[in-house]
Amino acid sequence: MLRNKPTSKKEFITKKKHYLRLVGSSEEEVQEGNGKANNLLANKDFVDVVRLDLEKMVQSCNLAINPEIWRVLLVQSVHGHAQNGHGEFGKYARANDLGFGGFAFPTASIKDIIQAAGLRIDQTEETRQQICDQVQKWAEKAIVGKVSRLVIDGQPLLGANFLRNYSVDVKSTLKGMAFAGEMDSHKPRRDTVEEYKKTILGRELILGSGETYLVNAKKIFQMGIDYDFLATHEHTDEALNVLRDLEVIVKNKGGRRRITSAYLRRAAGAGTSDDLAFIMIGRLCGREYIEAGTSAMLGAFVMDATDTYDKLIKYPVLGGFDEALGQYIQDEWKAKHQEPLITPEDVRRIIYYSAKLNDPKARVSSSHRYLVQKTEQESLPTIINHISHVRGENVPKFPIGFTRHPSTTFYRKAQKRSKHMLEKLAA
Repeated sequence: MLRNKPTSKKEFITKKKHYLRLVGSSEEEVQEGNGKANNLLANKDFVDVVRLDLEKMVQSCNLAINPEIWRVLLVQSVHGHAQNGHGEFGKYARANDLGFGGFAFPTASIKDIIQAAGLRIDQTEETRQQICDQVQKWAEKAIVGKVSRLVIDGQPLLGANFLRNYSVDVKSTLKGMAFAGEMDSHKPRRDTVEEYKKTILGRELILGSGETYLVNAKKIFQMGIDYDFLATHEHTDEALNVLRDLEVIVKNKGGRRRITSAYLRRAAGAGTSDDLAFIMIGRLCGREYIEAGTSAMLGAFVMDATDTYDKLIKYPVLGGFDEALGQYIQDEWKAKHQEPLITPEDVRRIIYYSAKLNDPKARVSSSHRYLVQKTEQESLPTIINHISHVRGENVPKFPIGFTRHPSTTFYRKAQKRSKHMLEKLAA
């Protein structure tokens, strides 16, 4: 359906007011937009703290991936720190008596961070695009049975050398990838709430969700809002349609540099824990054959990584790279084997048992950075410790995710949830 473009300032203002009402905001809470982001690169303190934050992480994070891509990954962590006033931004605020969040930059884009860090946007986009493309190439070969390890063209996926150690069950690995491509999507999460309604202990099930869209940065700033506003205000279908009318949401990049990916909140509330999701995938797929569970967890881990890297790639995809690739894998598998790779029921099951506010509550979720960060005790990345837990092996105590949750406590909660899931399946 063709939509009418705003033809006057009056119409723009009317649509903007309508949009703000739909998302529960008002003009008093937003700025007078001029179509331009603040020139953060002119702020010397911002630039200095970006570089300090990045270098501090490079020095302190022992990542189990190729060192050449550390900065390509970690600029995303710096982006989060800048928007929320964490890391060195928080230290700067405290040192200068600015108060909590006093040196935060919610309008900062990841491109601002890359430039402030002294990196090139085009090279960063290209490197991250190549990482995603290699995962897709591997999946294409896996569907026709031409791979047995998570290696492509002699190189491990994601630059993660530990993946060389695994000979995988291809079907199970693809299952894990397909699950990971679905578990962050709004519709399966909405369907999960509609099906289960209650937590394990009978409380109301609350499950936040969102979707990735292609957006026009210039139009966002004309609205007087920013990326944080889009990610934190709940968007109904009607609100999305207004953003399409205002040309904030677009269909394709069309060669325009100002078009980028953005996360829009669709349902309020805490979402799912990636750490729990990996464990539930391993338990579900490894019920009869433990190696199948290991392979599925590795597949989910690889796919989840593309959801990190695709936040800045050369060719952004509507809905996100992981969701598009996950659907491709399912379609191609069904066409070749005449059977579904995974079922909607199992997708909802994984989402339900990995919901942070299910029982017992677990507000723990590791970003890709934390999943590949080595633990001090045995120099193993977090994802491998999760696999060892599912396999029933001893795992050293270590902190998990941004909240640094004790692994012993987390694994007890994960064990209770997975036991409930498997008992329900067996009933």
